[in-house]
Amino acid sequence: MKNLNARMVSAMALVIGVCAFGSANAASTWTFGGVDGGNATTSYTASSLGDPTLDVSGAYATNGASNSGFASAWTMNTSTPTATTNNSTLKYYSGGGLGMWSDGNGTPNHAIDNVGTNTEAVVLKFGASVALTSIGLGYVDTDADISLFRYTGAGTPAGSPAFNGTGSTLASMATAGWSLVGNYANMAQDTSNPYNLVNSGNLTSSWWLISAFNSAYGSGNATTDAAAGLTQGNDSFKIYAVAGAKPGNKVPEPTSLALMGIGLLAVVGVRRRNQSAALS
Repeated sequence: MKNLNARMVSAMALVIGVCAFGSANAASTWTFGGVDGGNATTSYTASSLGDPTLDVSGAYATNGASNSGFASAWTMNTSTPTATTNNSTLKYYSGGGLGMWSDGNGTPNHAIDNVGTNTEAVVLKFGASVALTSIGLGYVDTDADISLFRYTGAGTPAGSPAFNGTGSTLASMATAGWSLVGNYANMAQDTSNPYNLVNSGNLTSSWWLISAFNSAYGSGNATTDAAAGLTQGNDSFKIYAVAGAKPGNKVPEPTSLALMGIGLLAVVGVRRRNQSAALS
């Protein structure tokens, strides 16, 4: 009996461990790389075979009252595993990640930022719908507040391959099919997965836009935004990696994993008792 109990405990630990391992690896990651400061050389490394392809591009909107929306041209290429762009403002910076220099190549204007003339953003086009779950930042200067959107419109985003003014207001983004997932304040430099968590509702899309915070996408109340830690004009960061899960690959809760293990062991125990009874 003691040996049986010991084997059952060992089996339970094994089952829960296997489930936990599968759970921890359910999310896919895309880690950016390329030639330092090079144009059209941004690449990514996916965490496992079969992960959706990823294309990246840059866009920027003019800050302040003259904000005309995201207006820079961008082009998607579907090469695998390398994603390239003809927008020379989007670059990979070694040790940091994806950055832009739409209004200057010095610190902090070689990051994704809202410092100076423009609010900058990166567009991610996945080969399949994913729920973006975390964003890794390899570099932060002063602050890192972001506005995160997913595309929920029909077909491809309107105006492709240019935003054509989309982005000047939250209403214009919604009209163009971009849905605000959330504004996130004070994100940390973090290159360990899971990264800065986003999208707690597990919303999905194959198109995502990560922008330095724009007050046009906040609550509309400067005092409320400031209290939440959201400020425009001092945010600079580089995107090291992103993580997400394909629909159907949701990570089980720890309680569910434990119950799964106990249930499997209960079945094994009943079967063994039945076999012992049949032999007696």
